[in-house]
Amino acid sequence: MGSKKNAFKILGHELPREMIAIAINSQVSRTQDQLHLHIDCVDANVARALSDYKPVIDFNWQMTSVALKGRRYWIRRLDSDDLSDFNPFRLLADGVPGAAGNMGNHSLVVVGSTFSQVRGFILLADRAESKEGGHGEDLEDHRCEIANDANIPNRNEPLEATTIR
Repeated sequence: MGSKKNAFKILGHELPREMIAIAINSQVSRTQDQLHLHIDCVDANVARALSDYKPVIDFNWQMTSVALKGRRYWIRRLDSDDLSDFNPFRLLADGVPGAAGNMGNHSLVVVGSTFSQVRGFILLADRAESKEGGHGEDLEDHRCEIANDANIPNRNEPLEATTIR
């Protein structure tokens, strides 16, 4: 929750949950040699695509039929107010073929959502292949253009990068 408050402090106001994402890059795509979270705004084109795609997202992992930022992702719905009752890493390991045996090659992105007045999240996963994929942070926009508000300064850095130790 502290990271969310920091993000809103930087922006100057709260954003709808659909505009915020948490991304974890695959091990081979990390710029730091440790697991860390990127908490930032969702890329505007990604947000529009997810909004359009939302009616067909269910509780089982499925491959998207549309590309997001040039890649197709595994996607699923999760009904939860705040993720306190779910472990997205466990859902990825248990639900995406091949993920459990090689979690380090997978990225995970969590985007806030509302499904027919039920608060939840959209989970997206990708597998690093060669030098492509596994970079969930690609679905975020560090400049937060989705907010389209003159009071939000242009930024080139993430709102928050949190290291898990």
